[in-house]
Amino acid sequence: MVVDADILRHFAMPDLVRPIIEAEYSGVREALQHGKTREAIIEIAERAITLTEASLQRVTELVQSDTPLACRAGCSYCCRHLVVGTSAPEVFIIALYLTSPHAAVPLPVIWQRLEEHVSKTRGVVNRDRGGVRMECPFLIEHQCSIYPVRPLLCRGYNSYSIEECREHHDRYPEETKVSKCVPYFELPKAVDTGMRMALVELGLGGAAPLELVAAVRIALRTPENMDRWLAGEPIFKVAELSLVA
Repeated sequence: MVVDADILRHFAMPDLVRPIIEAEYSGVREALQHGKTREAIIEIAERAITLTEASLQRVTELVQSDTPLACRAGCSYCCRHLVVGTSAPEVFIIALYLTSPHAAVPLPVIWQRLEEHVSKTRGVVNRDRGGVRMECPFLIEHQCSIYPVRPLLCRGYNSYSIEECREHHDRYPEETKVSKCVPYFELPKAVDTGMRMALVELGLGGAAPLELVAAVRIALRTPENMDRWLAGEPIFKVAELSLVA
């Protein structure tokens, strides 16, 4: 598999991300080679998380900086106004976590927060959602309630300055500077890209990322939704970031 130049132009560090995209693409195809099953989708999500975390750990070892990342538990500025794009396997593993005994918050509480979020953001286009100041429904008392299975892109979001994050949040949608470690952003995005490329080729979903809240709400409605998606039914069409209003 050769990564097309049109794909790499969306990255600031193409040489860094090319092998990651290729590895994730191959991993997805390998997981699905014996059939489109629930077990394969869970494996894809878990492998994507493992690849992302291993890549980020490698960056931590290689990138030398006098200024450490400011991200800490309890700091949630990025969770309080940003729109998160994700993929179907990630959505399903989040839904499974929320309905498992390991969930940090009871499902009825999460479901109510999902409904409130959808109600308050309905009709608001993605670029204007920050102005609504609607925090992620999975953020409970400044802590991520789905942290073990949080989306890949959330894993890569980072900042060298809490003050800059606070200013960005308070003044959004005005553009303000947030100093960040670029490889941390690039690597999860590369894993996400490789995953979605393979899924599209195999007839599982469209190329557009899914809006996290809308997609998880769909996945939680009925246990059969994963089987419907595996059968090729476009259950997440209305949750695609290009379509979510």
